[in-house]
Parts: sequence; structure tokens; C-alpha cells
Amino acid sequence: TDIQVPEFGVFSNSEIVTVSIENVGVLDATGFDVVLEVNGSVVATEVYSGSLGGFSSVDYTFTTPVDLSVSTLTEFALTAYTVFADDNDNSNNSFSTTTLSQIIVNSYPYSQGFEDGNGGSWGTTDSGNGVGSNWEVGVPQGPDVVGVSEEFVAWTTNANGNYSVNEQSWVFSPVFDFTNNSKPVIEFDIAYSLEGAFDGVAFQYSTDLGQTWTNLGE
Repeated sequence: TDIQVPEFGVFSNSEIVTVSIENVGVLDATGFDVVLEVNGSVVATEVYSGSLGGFSSVDYTFTTPVDLSVSTLTEFALTAYTVFADDNDNSNNSFSTTTLSQIIVNSYPYSQGFEDGNGGSWGTTDSGNGVGSNWEVGVPQGPDVVGVSEEFVAWTTNANGNYSVNEQSWVFSPVFDFTNNSKPVIEFDIAYSLEGAFDGVAFQYSTDLGQTWTNLGE
């Protein structure tokens, strides 16, 4: 089983969730339950009335909408599983994933000091190469970058040391709606210490809710 949701995005209070179901057995499976949980609570139990042949898969879309709307950056844990009475092995019947629900900013000027206890509704992710992300909100106390330029905290890679070897990670902002702002300007403070010729940092933007990213400037 697989759940088709993005890693992060802007969600409504009536999201439709699709899951992929695979029959890894020889016999056909017919008339089994498909269950969806959000943060440990069952939000939908529906019956797949078709026949899923052995060693085949199918996409199933829940008819029950799911509320993933938020007022601050929030992580949701989603789990989908099947319940089939004739299944002798239930160990491979479920799949779990997480998604981050973002807020939309449409009031300007916008300023953020990251002191609200939730990183200013900014978040972090990584490339999935197994190293992870060292980004956190705190006061940098590393060997080369110490303190912040203003306010009390900042987004930093490992407040007490170095970032990890081979780390590929990002901090991402809320979604900014520039419908009524034709020439937006961004300004921020940055301090960094990088391994020359090997490591780097870039500022990127996306106009398709994170599907593709483009470097800003050189």
C-alpha cells in the first residue's frame, strides 16, 4: 500500500486522498476494507468492491474528504491499510507517511523572527539520501557562526556544531500569494561557514507549490 500525498503543500478542509494497493499474493482479492487514519484516528473505512488480481495493483480514491487545513505549519501522519479476512499475512497491509500542511501569506509587509515556537511556520526537509536535516531554530553557538543579528533565534544548521557530511537539506517558507504584489522584494540576514570548493548554499523559489525549484540570482 502507498499513499499519494506530497511531502508538503497547502491543503484544504476537504482533501481527497488516493492510495495504491498491491496484491502480492496469487489469488484474487475481492470485497476488502480500505482504512485511512490521520494522526492515529480513523477518518475513513470504505469497501473496495472490485476484484484485485494476484500480483497486480490498483489506485483507490477515498470518497470521504480529509481536513488538512491549518493556521500554522503542521505535520500530519497518514496511515492506510487493508482488512481482508482471507489474508494470511497482515504484516504488509499498511503504509504510513507524513505531510506538512503549510499556511498562505497574503498580507504585507511580512516580517518573521522565528520566535513563535513553531519556526515561524517555516519548515525543513532533506533530499532523502539518508543523512537527514540538521536545521533547527536556536542560537548558533558553533565554531564559526555565533549568535544572531537581531531578535533572539534563527534557523541554523546544528546550533552547537557543524552540519553533517554529505547533508542536502532545506528550510522552506510559507506560501506567499503575490497576486496583488507585482514586484516583491525579499531581505534577510545570513551568516555561513562552508567548506570551500565542496559545499554551497542557494536561495530558490517555486511557482508550483514545490514541484520544481529555480535558483534566484547567480
